[in-house]
Amino acid sequence: MITIIARLFFLIGIIFLATAEAQTTKVVVIVNAAGPLAGISERDIRDIYLGEKRFHEGMKVQPVNYAEGPVKDLFISAIVRMTPKEYKLHWTRKIFQGGVTAPLIERRASEIIRYIALEPGGIGYVPEDEMKAVGLPGIKILTVIGQ
Repeated sequence: MITIIARLFFLIGIIFLATAEAQTTKVVVIVNAAGPLAGISERDIRDIYLGEKRFHEGMKVQPVNYAEGPVKDLFISAIVRMTPKEYKLHWTRKIFQGGVTAPLIERRASEIIRYIALEPGGIGYVPEDEMKAVGLPGIKILTVIGQ
């Protein structure tokens, strides 16, 4: 009896996680509104997240990746145009070949937003609904990804 209940709770948990991931339909790419990245193109965003562009208008660019999951996967596929596996492999090679530092990783949207608001060269991405909830001044939305 207990194993049946445990299995039921396990299945409910999986369904809950799948539903939560499916709700992430839009992701916004954000930058510091006063910084030099406020007018960059989607190509520039891609180059930044591939480590090809590390400075813009004389300022060091500070990219932040969202933690592993559907938000990051959507961003990587739409902007960087790679699978998550290809992106990890790209950065593994880049770090070993050129000594380049990979983008920071943050688990909470509120921390990414706060970091971008304080860092003139900061760029990141968060779920759109999180941006609306926190909505710090000093942030500019560059593009919206998703449905």
